[in-house]
Amino acid sequence: MFSFLQNITARTWLVTGVCSAFVLLAIGLGISMTSRDWSFVHTYQVNMAQEDAESAYKNTFYNVAAQKLRFLQDTLLFQNELIGLNLAHATALKKDTSSLALYSMLFGSSDSLVKSIAQQQTGVASTRKMQSKEELEKATENFKEALRAMTNNRDARFNYEVLMRILQQQQNQQQNQDKQNQDKQNQDQQEQQKKEQQKEQDKQNEKEQKDGKKDDSEADKGQDKKEDRTDKKSNGEPQKGQITKEKAKELLAALRNNEMQYFQQPKKRKLRAKDKNVKDW
Repeated sequence: MFSFLQNITARTWLVTGVCSAFVLLAIGLGISMTSRDWSFVHTYQVNMAQEDAESAYKNTFYNVAAQKLRFLQDTLLFQNELIGLNLAHATALKKDTSSLALYSMLFGSSDSLVKSIAQQQTGVASTRKMQSKEELEKATENFKEALRAMTNNRDARFNYEVLMRILQQQQNQQQNQDKQNQDKQNQDQQEQQKKEQQKEQDKQNEKEQKDGKKDDSEADKGQDKKEDRTDKKSNGEPQKGQITKEKAKELLAALRNNEMQYFQQPKKRKLRAKDKNVKDW
């Protein structure tokens, strides 16, 4: 009887020990699963999403790449400025105008590369849909900010110089147009004064005729001196050194785009149980 009780007690302790081990393991896994920073599952999801996004991007499936990058940001809460830049690139390449808003979110980036590229891409995208002077000036400011962020951004410098040349030419043309308008206005005023003087002269002559005081030179009176003004300027044709509208369009079309390459983010490290000091990426 005593031996039987001993066997029951031993089995009870064994079962209790096994159950306790499973409970402790479940608690440990639960803590790991609920901690985003230390979750092995979360790390695996982040790494897989990054690989899928990069693969889709390189295979020109920009819509899929954008979805995976948004999943990284919004669902997995994996925030990284390079992810934001890649998302803006993918959105732009799938012809979605919301890419401008995504680029603008990176203007305050602490990463000079990210900030410079975001400013340049905004400038290039803006010139594709506008022609007004105000919009050109705004795009020029984007390129200037891109250079401030990264002075060795040669594409941004090229674009800045092209737009400055176009703006300077537009300013010169506007000044010339204003001068021509002013000259024409002065000329019209002079013509009007001459007409009024001629009317007064005609009235005076009629009065003299009625009074019997004809002027011997009356035969020459009606011969107005008509000046043949052939001093018109270039009739809208560009003078030497000026840029035609067609040339300006060509220059705008030639603005250099930063190659929208996919920037790789460091993958999250799979944590080792022994190393408690390893921080998650």
